[in-house]
Amino acid sequence: MSPDRLSLHEVTLVCRTRAGMALTLRPMQESDWPTLLKWNNDPEVLYYCEEEDIRSRTLAEVQDLYRATSEHGLLFIVQHGDHPIGECWIQDMNIPEYQTACSGGLCRRIDITVGDKSYWSLGVGTAVTAELTRFGFEEQRVERIYCCGIADYNARARTVVTRLGYRTVSTHLHPPGRKMRSTADYALSRDEYLARRVAHPSL
Repeated sequence: MSPDRLSLHEVTLVCRTRAGMALTLRPMQESDWPTLLKWNNDPEVLYYCEEEDIRSRTLAEVQDLYRATSEHGLLFIVQHGDHPIGECWIQDMNIPEYQTACSGGLCRRIDITVGDKSYWSLGVGTAVTAELTRFGFEEQRVERIYCCGIADYNARARTVVTRLGYRTVSTHLHPPGRKMRSTADYALSRDEYLARRVAHPSL
């Protein structure tokens, strides 16, 4: 049974896009349901963030999704000023094969959706993914972070993760009739992250 409330936290993160846009990642709240419901009923938004051909969700489905995830991770609303533009989270790894690959070390996975389409292609995804990556390695002290299930047609997401040093660890082919031919999972280890920080201190 899904929890009846979000598991709340007190972490707030800040970052900037390469163009200098200031973003705040503040804790997701129960008061965010109208915004989250709007994004989860936009077929174009869902096209890029869901493997299945989902075009809408009910309020109950939205609440179940985020409340369940909040039991094992930190959920954020991304804001530009006071305006919500997306959501994201960093959660415990929940895919068995990757839990095993960590050999006892801490693993996390990152997911991000820019729900306000007027902010697409402005560097928001890169800035938020970079900040969650930094937070995971430098504050949560994890050993590996994953970005999973990125569709073959989601060029923006693939560019973001590869730009930040994530490498492909698995590709999954989908049967005919699915909206995507394949998805890919990406990972970055703590050692790889630290090496990039030394080589590219401005990242």
